[in-house]
Order: sequence, then structure tokens, then C-alpha cells
Amino acid sequence: MPEFLQSNFNGEWSPLMLGRVELSRYATSLRTMENFAPTIPGGARKRPGTEYIGEVQDSSKKTRLESFTFSNEQSYLLEFSDLKLRFWRNGVLLGDIKTTPYTENEVFSLRMTSTNDIVYIASPNHAPYKLTRTSDTTFDFAALEFENQPFEDQNLTTTTITPSGISVELVSVTASTTFSVVSSVVSSTAAVGFANSAEISSPSSPIMARSSSTMVVSPS
Repeated sequence: MPEFLQSNFNGEWSPLMLGRVELSRYATSLRTMENFAPTIPGGARKRPGTEYIGEVQDSSKKTRLESFTFSNEQSYLLEFSDLKLRFWRNGVLLGDIKTTPYTENEVFSLRMTSTNDIVYIASPNHAPYKLTRTSDTTFDFAALEFENQPFEDQNLTTTTITPSGISVELVSVTASTTFSVVSSVVSSTAAVGFANSAEISSPSSPIMARSSSTMVVSPS
């Protein structure tokens, strides 16, 4: 049986690249590398073993482990379990435990990214959260508050606005309570909303007349 001497290992070669024999890395790659890991100098090293350091919050439920590296000297293991978040460092469980909105069936759908000492967490079922490292052994977990959003504040009042029609002629817009108008021009998007999807061709619509609760908007 012929013997092959290979002193450089680039790791596993994609099955889609098996026919690319003209590439220089083809000769130094492997179809399968099991229980070994390639090193930067080119050699391969046997994979490290595992060590039991402790039990998760509840072994009867699903648990996700996620790494968080703050610096070359400080890294953590985040343990997401059913409605709980725990922290491990250097094989030791920290005393800080956070309550989260994520059930055991949601922890594997989380998406995370980090910058400096902050981990941003997104979930398809919950609002985004921010995990902040406040010291070597403590964290803060809170809902993410966005700044400089491209949206105006949500209208939480009970005021309603009713248009007099949906034609492209003059439309009276009447509010259920008194309101103030700070501009003499209504944008076309706002006018469309006021006029129940009336077609307005101009970018803005002047207010032709107004009282304490009624505006007359011209679509021209």
C-alpha cells in the first residue's frame, strides 16, 4: 500500500471542491479530519478533552451554551435555560443569575452579537434585550432602548380622525376632540391616512381652512 507524507493540514476540504485538483491547497487538505484540529503553522493537533464543571440550571430541560469574550484575558460562558440566564467563568459558576423571557423552546432561536462589554440579544418572539457586563462577576440584563429611531412616538390617546369622503376633491378631516395644528401644510402621506386612502398627487396638501377640530385639506 502506498504511503503518503503530509506535513501541512488546511483542515477539511468542501465536498463541492473535491474536483478542484488545480488549487494549491487541495494537496494539503483532508476529506475528513476527526478528533484533530489544524494549527496556524500547518500541523494538526489532537483535539482537547472535555471536563465536567457543573450541572446546568435544570438538566430535564433544554439548555444553550454561548461564549462571550470580553478580552483575551476575560471570557465567559452564557447558560441560557428555561427563563434563566447563568454565567460561568474559568470553570466556576458566578452567583449572578438573571430572569429572562426565553423559554427552553426559544433559547436556540436567539441571535446574538457583542461589542466590548455588551451582548445584544434578538428573539423572534420578544423585544430585543441588552446584556451588559458591569464588573468581572456581575451583569445587567434589560430591554434594549433604541435611540434616534426613524419613527415618531406612538399615539396613545383615544382621539380619532374621520374624513368627510374619499374623493380627490376638498376633504374635511374631523377629530373626535380638539387638536392643534402646527403647520399650514399636511404631507401627502398624512393626508392619505386622514382621507382613508384618497389619491393625492402632490407631495403636500395645503390646509384650506380649520377650526378647533376640523381641517379642510386640498389634494392639489
